Amino acid sequence: MLKNNDIETIVLGMGCFWGAERFLNNLKGVITTETGYAGGDDLQANYNKVLQLEKEITHTNQ
Repeated sequence: MLKNNDIETIVLGMGCFWGAERFLNNLKGVITTETGYAGGDDLQANYNKVLQLEKEITHTNQ
């Protein structure tokens, strides 16, 4: 069993996150993934806002 100090977290901005999430989930050692948005100051970012504000918000995988 892993202890919390054995787990590391990385956040990647990889464009469309659905394909990237599938890829990351299949890597050896990856326990779980989570998709979302990073950047900008909109706390309710969504897909349509990302398309409109490409330079401020990006798709990310954790």
